[in-house]
Amino acid sequence: MSIQVYECADHGRDEVFLRSSDVPPTRECPCGKIAVHVISAPARIHIDRDWNEKANEAQGHGVYNQAKAQITNMYNETRDREERHDTPAPKVTEEAIQAAAVGLDKEQRTRATRPTPQQKQVAFARKQEKKLKTPV
Repeated sequence: MSIQVYECADHGRDEVFLRSSDVPPTRECPCGKIAVHVISAPARIHIDRDWNEKANEAQGHGVYNQAKAQITNMYNETRDREERHDTPAPKVTEEAIQAAAVGLDKEQRTRATRPTPQQKQVAFARKQEKKLKTPV
């Protein structure tokens, strides 16, 4: 379903919600005259995502791409602030990306070895179960 535009000589443009396959070249205007189908540009929707969403999206593509997304977006945010202040934004360099990738890799490895809260609960429950089964 899409919005189709028809133009009447007296009333101007009118938008109608129709199936793309059922678009007639003309249709009757509410005034009784014939309105002609007008081809218009499709709507453009831009969803602005922050650096964190972009970095999370890049996470599945490896730490290098995630680090590159973070560094690039930090640069863009700093550059935008630079327009309001006189602080120059540091350029995105390969060394900065590599350093960020190493930091992200280290953080992910640390997070992987640390037990999650659910794993801690299961371990605690198993210890309690063993205590109950052990004769005194």
